[in-house]
Amino acid sequence: MLRPALFALGLSLAGPANAAPATFDHIAPGAIGDLLARLEQPSVVKKTRQGTPIHVLRFDKVKAMLRGLLCDAGNCRLLRLSAIFSGTEVPLEKLNAWNAEHRFSRAYRDSDGDVQLVSDLDLDGGVNDHDARLFLDVFGDQAGDFLQVLR
Repeated sequence: MLRPALFALGLSLAGPANAAPATFDHIAPGAIGDLLARLEQPSVVKKTRQGTPIHVLRFDKVKAMLRGLLCDAGNCRLLRLSAIFSGTEVPLEKLNAWNAEHRFSRAYRDSDGDVQLVSDLDLDGGVNDHDARLFLDVFGDQAGDFLQVLR
């Protein structure tokens, strides 16, 4: 009699906690805040001139922006993190060296002459919260490393 009860208890414990994480292959700009909340990533929401939300995050001493791109019918297929380093003179050789040595981010000088570090998370193949957390963590680590390059 005890075995069926233990078996049933085992099934109930093996439920959602051990289920495969839900994946998503697009995200509405307004749902990015929900994703960040699930990941326990603090952010401040700002809006573009077009009213699109941009989430400002902090990675130690680096401030970055997270936004959805490649949006169609209210769903974005790409998340982009970018950090802008204004007023920083960096030789192109240093930016090229960064790009040659680092796989998950790229650095460039934008049209205003500011240096940017960016990273994209393509959602097309489906990602889960763990993938999104890893995306944020890797960018945070690389942003800290990039800050050292700028000094």
